[in-house]
Amino acid sequence: MTRSTEHIQAISLLKNSEAYFQGNGNIENKRDVEKFFQFIVNSPNIFRINVHDANYKVIWSNEAKLVGMTFKDNEELKIAYTGKSNFSLGVRDQLNKDEHDFLPERVDQFIESYMPVWDEKHEYIFGVIETYKSPKALFEILETIKLMIGLASLLGGILLYGLLYWMLGMVYRR
Repeated sequence: MTRSTEHIQAISLLKNSEAYFQGNGNIENKRDVEKFFQFIVNSPNIFRINVHDANYKVIWSNEAKLVGMTFKDNEELKIAYTGKSNFSLGVRDQLNKDEHDFLPERVDQFIESYMPVWDEKHEYIFGVIETYKSPKALFEILETIKLMIGLASLLGGILLYGLLYWMLGMVYRR
């Protein structure tokens, strides 16, 4: 289990979210669970959360258009229902899922995370929490690292060329 999945699992059990996922929660329970979902949306770099019940139906999302929709053709979601958290990188030019139709225009790349939510005894999955995170800071760091590697390679090449030129000059002067 990933750290994010463990965190979501612990909080969801604390909030007794199973009743909410099954549509049996009272008003107070519903309010508490939805506050938890809103807390996740307000986490750094997260811009979307979809909460699926045991029947693949979106029961909560910060994108209201998705609530009530079902996405049974989503392979990553199917994997999460087997109990395995999974992640995938998405790029706007390569969108191929129906739920991607409602992504914000400002998002070019994103990381989708699918985290199963288990019952208290860890016997069955009663839902999946899907988050979308913007990896902008990560890609900026990777671009900086690539630039540094390129510069180091160039400087190393110049240094090696200079040393070789100097060594050959020493040999031919004798």
